[in-house]
Amino acid sequence: MGDFDSVRRVADLAWAGQQQQAIDKGTAALAAAGLSAEDRIVLLGLRAESLIAVGDLDRALTDAQAMRSLAAGRAELRAQALCCLALVHMRRGDVAPALVVAKAALKAAQGSGRPALIGLAEWRLGEAYHREFTRQDLALEHATRAAQFFERLGDRARQGRALIVQALAHWRLGHRAECDCVAGQALGLARDCGDLAGQANALNLLTYHESDLA
Repeated sequence: MGDFDSVRRVADLAWAGQQQQAIDKGTAALAAAGLSAEDRIVLLGLRAESLIAVGDLDRALTDAQAMRSLAAGRAELRAQALCCLALVHMRRGDVAPALVVAKAALKAAQGSGRPALIGLAEWRLGEAYHREFTRQDLALEHATRAAQFFERLGDRARQGRALIVQALAHWRLGHRAECDCVAGQALGLARDCGDLAGQANALNLLTYHESDLA
């Protein structure tokens, strides 16, 4: 990664919830001359996620499509781009294309041989199946594998986020006890690593479940 400092600054701003600053910093970094395709794809992906966070889904889609164009035939870059595109489709409510893209992302990630990318693609595919509603068994399967990848990698934030998808699939399948257990694990991980968004997701699920049982 040639522009590691810029990537780290953008990522840190997004993690702190300063999404507009992350967008601005990412835009400035992308304007620099001589960026490699790898640098550009990572920066576009970070900016796309911040654009999603502020609700600018059209610009996020443009960034994800630009990532796909830059990736060409390289499995690692293609996996990153398609994972981002699948996320944008899901946030736009376009579940059918999200499923297609997430499946392609997993294939590319497996071709790259990178566990972090495989875990990310499993996570995206698990969420896509959850949002498609009819195959919660597959949502659970892929989300469980994603969480296992992230646990082995020591990535507690993403492990917790994948567990949320796993818990949601359990809820849809009527597995109330399993849902609560997994959501509780996700909350613990999010608290341990300071993932405020992850904590909110876990608490929302636990609170919703409690109200559902009331």
